[in-house]
Amino acid sequence: MIASYLRSRIVRGELAEGDSLPSEVELMHQFDVSRPTLREAFRILETESLIVIRRGSRGPALPHPGSKWPRAMSAC
Repeated sequence: MIASYLRSRIVRGELAEGDSLPSEVELMHQFDVSRPTLREAFRILETESLIVIRRGSRGPALPHPGSKWPRAMSAC
């Protein structure tokens, strides 16, 4: 559900290259899920090349600049 929600926002262009995703805390409250559940959604999106996860203090998850999904989906 979380991965689907974020995927659709990326595909529709609501989250563009360089935008930060909402914080983990915000998303955990919004979806009423635990951190491991949220991180699994991030891993799904990362394997689909829709986001890049910056681990540690380097920053948040970001829509992937080289993502193929938004262009492919907009052609449908």
